[in-house]
Amino acid sequence: MSMKDDVTRILDAARRGDAAATHELLPLVYDELRRMAVFKMAHEAAGHTLQATALVHEVWLRLPCWPWAARMNRSNSSTPPAAN
Repeated sequence: MSMKDDVTRILDAARRGDAAATHELLPLVYDELRRMAVFKMAHEAAGHTLQATALVHEVWLRLPCWPWAARMNRSNSSTPPAAN
């Protein structure tokens, strides 16, 4: 199975509410997300304060597969709900 197939399988599981899927996904995609963030930040104007790691974390929190993402988008909030 390819990495793309693994990511698709894990995202599908996360959308169905499988909490364990979130722990499987990050190790598969983190390096690629970080590489993309470093590239993006290198093209920003001098003096910006967001760093590549922070950008990756922001992207991670906004992935639409997380159960709270739909509620977050509907409420137009920028932070996920607190854990119970």
